[in-house]
Amino acid sequence: MASAVSVFGFGVGVIFAASDSPQEILRISASSQIRLNPGAPDSASELDRDWGQFELQLPKEHFPLRAPNCRGKIRLRFIAITPGDPNREIRLDERWALLQKLQRIEQGEPDEAVIQLNLKHYITRKTSGEVVLNYCNAFADGGQ
Repeated sequence: MASAVSVFGFGVGVIFAASDSPQEILRISASSQIRLNPGAPDSASELDRDWGQFELQLPKEHFPLRAPNCRGKIRLRFIAITPGDPNREIRLDERWALLQKLQRIEQGEPDEAVIQLNLKHYITRKTSGEVVLNYCNAFADGGQ
């Protein structure tokens, strides 16, 4: 059984579980220099209408995975919470709370958000075990 290892710097982290399967998380604080997309929902009802989707950008240096083909910022997109999801209301409430926290962080307030990355798209798993982002796009499932 492998031991758990944490690597943190610039407000980001990668945690390796006992199975050696990376569960990437992203820790965002005011020093992360995030920018929410201009069309981010302004209310919980707008977020619901948009299926819980929004995105933010951050410098690739503040992202836990190497992104050798990206020259600028990483675009992190929060995946949809579909109408058929049995936990839709709970997940939308959590997503709205996360979006509000990210808005405060973007304005420079001292807070931290922890985001769970979704590693099903745009990544390569190297034989060494390293996970690399292929482009400048990444997805997130949620956070707090």
